[in-house]
Amino acid sequence: MKLFLTSHLAGTKNLVRDFLSESKSNKILFVPTASNLEEYKRFVDEAREAFVGLGFEPEEMDLATFSEAEIKSKISNFDIIYFSGGNTFYLLKNIQEKNLGKTIAERIKAGMLFIGESAGAVIASPNIEYIGKADKKIDDIWDFKGLSLVDFYTVPHFGEEPFKEPMQEIFNEYGNKLNLKTINNSQAIIVNGEDVQILDEAARQNPPKKP
Repeated sequence: MKLFLTSHLAGTKNLVRDFLSESKSNKILFVPTASNLEEYKRFVDEAREAFVGLGFEPEEMDLATFSEAEIKSKISNFDIIYFSGGNTFYLLKNIQEKNLGKTIAERIKAGMLFIGESAGAVIASPNIEYIGKADKKIDDIWDFKGLSLVDFYTVPHFGEEPFKEPMQEIFNEYGNKLNLKTINNSQAIIVNGEDVQILDEAARQNPPKKP
């Protein structure tokens, strides 16, 4: 399994480029569903622009408007899938309503590349309830089981405004209970099988000077 989990895709686009460097396909299944409830959606446009700038072709698919059959067909025909930021609970609800959890997990295990930004990164965790202090819970969702693509819990935007306070509260409450991995807006968690690394785009752009 190969996953790229980030707080801000546009802020880690060089890391994304490296992650996708061995992909034989330049087409990305682009899922902006989590952003549907958000007033500010510039980050979705930034992600789309970043992919295009890297030579990829994003094809948009909103889980809320496509049928279950259409979505599963798309997932089976793409080698790369991207989930945008937004409301994690709304995203999970749509995944549940279309019975997509097993389909997504099977495709990732079979080699499909998974890219998740903010809410899209959180959804890969075993359970998303921990993110509630930073994300508005919605009605009609009682099962908070995530996709379980990883055995840890991503805390995006750590130390970054306007999420600094709620993310710190999450860390304080769950730091001794869950395997949390915190990332700021220039960092990404790269999963390659059993290997898990946190890389920093800012560190690459500004390497430490030799003494």
